[in-house]
This record gives sequence, C-alpha cells and structure tokens, in this order.
Amino acid sequence: MIAIVVAGIWLNSRMKRAALEQELAQLNSPASLHEIPQQMVSLHLSPGAVRSTEPIIVLKRSAASAIVELNLPWIQKDRYPTYEAEIRPVGGAKLLTMPNLQAENDARYGIRFRFPARVLTRGQYQVRLSGIDADGGAATTEEYAFIVED
Repeated sequence: MIAIVVAGIWLNSRMKRAALEQELAQLNSPASLHEIPQQMVSLHLSPGAVRSTEPIIVLKRSAASAIVELNLPWIQKDRYPTYEAEIRPVGGAKLLTMPNLQAENDARYGIRFRFPARVLTRGQYQVRLSGIDADGGAATTEEYAFIVED
C-alpha cells in the first residue's frame, strides 16, 4: 500500500515537471518571444547584483502578472552559441532550468526568457546565467538577483 502511494506521488510530480517544461518551451519559443502578453511583468536585472551594493529588483506578485520575463544583460566579452539560466531561492534547491537560450543582438547584448509567475513564492532569488560553449559545457557565468513580495 505504501509503495503504491509513493509511486503515485512520484508519478504526479514527474507529470507536473513535464507539464512545466512544456510550458517553458512554449513561452520561450521564438514566436512567443515576439508577443507581449497582457499578464506579463518584465524585470531588467543587473549582473553581479548578488554581490554588489546595488538595490535588488523587487517583483510584486499580483493576479495581473501570470508570466515573468527576465532580461539579463551579458557583459562578458565572450559570446556563446547558447546560454542556460537557473533560478533558485537563495539558500535553496534549483527551481527552474532554462536550457538553449539565445542572446539578442540588439543594442544591448542580452538574454531574456519567460516563466510562469506561479512557481515563485515570497523571498529572494538568484539567477545564474551560463554561456554554453560549442562542446556543450558551461563556460562563463554571471549571477543576478531579485526579490518576490506579495
């Protein structure tokens, strides 16, 4: 009986994770990134905010913000074919991983990606953005931070 309950919980968490990964892929498809959803809040984060004395950006959660878009400027000299972002609560386990992100070659070289706001709870978050080299290995990394408040 216990094994069935544990298996059910495990299967349920795997299904939720797969659904979230599918939603992330849809939100970050090139077609979706060209759209601006009404229920989206966009945060422009500065690299090094984790270590600096700069004020940390605050996201106020509301029913009007179903999607969060993070804009992460890449200030390193090296450019990479793809980037990977990880979001985690400070002192906690990894919450989200966004692989295969592309940089935008506009006036500010940067990476942006979207995710559902419902995955965030109140607290401080760290974003680690890594350049992924041609061999698939993480090379250079930048860190960013933001706070979620109700």
